[in-house]
Parts: sequence; structure tokens; C-alpha cells
Amino acid sequence: MPIGTEIAFLRSILNDTGVANTDEKKVTLRSKKSVLYLQAWQRLLSEYDPLYVQRPFSFNVEPPPGAGGIPGMDPSWITDLKLRQEYEALIEENGNNMRANNRQRSLSDLNDTYPKQAEKYLIASYSTPPYNFEELRGLLDLYITDKAVKTRILDSVAKKMGLK
Repeated sequence: MPIGTEIAFLRSILNDTGVANTDEKKVTLRSKKSVLYLQAWQRLLSEYDPLYVQRPFSFNVEPPPGAGGIPGMDPSWITDLKLRQEYEALIEENGNNMRANNRQRSLSDLNDTYPKQAEKYLIASYSTPPYNFEELRGLLDLYITDKAVKTRILDSVAKKMGLK
């Protein structure tokens, strides 16, 4: 499943409490949702490249030298098989570049919003009874490598629980 679809799904379940009408059900639901949020966050961080350099692409690919014709023309118009295959390869490379650029742009947009939303969810859900500070710490240790993020979340929860 594409990461954008996964995150859209997670956003849709953020406020869904289902039938969590007991503390035990609330704890189970919170744990499961937290794992899903953290797994998506981890996946986003693994797929997003903050140093990504946009690849060149064109809306109309220039045919190779000697092929004649105009940019964006149908490859079948090239009678020379070698030149046609070269042009088809250029078109394929151009499409791959465009898809890679679009993917990283989408991941960049998600990276601007999703971590804040996941962090807000974790802080809110672990700052209300029944508390389980150690579970949260364990989940963060498992899924988040950024010490500053872990510290910020744990400090916020501790403060709301009255531990700080």
C-alpha cells in the first residue's frame, strides 16, 4: 500500500474510539493505534529523502538525433528500429524521473504534516488515564530513532501526567 494511502487511513481512524468503553479496551485500542501510527512514521522516514534532487523530465521527450520528427511524437513514427527503441527508452526514463519527483514531493508534503499529527496523537492518548508511560517509552525506542523527538514526546506526556 502506498505510504500516502496508509497515512490517509490512519488519519481517518484518529478519532475513532470504536467500542472502547472499558479501560482494558481503551488500552488495547491505544496500543494498536500507536503501533500503526509509529510504523507509518518509521516508513515515511525511510522512504522520504530530504536531500532529494529533482530529476530532469520533459512533457515532450526529444527524439534521438537522426530520428527526425518532433518532441512528444509517437515512437511508431520512427522507422529505424534502433532509433525507435532508443526513443522509447528515453520516454521510459522520462516517465520514471517524473514519478520519482512526484513521489518525493508527496513524501515531503507528508513529512511536513504527519509527524506532528502522530506526535499529537501519542501525547494526547498517553496523557490520559489509564496511563502507561513505560509502554510509550518502549514504543518510541522501537520505532523512533531521533532522540529529540522521543524526549519531546515523553516530556510532554510526563508533564501532563504531573510527573514533571
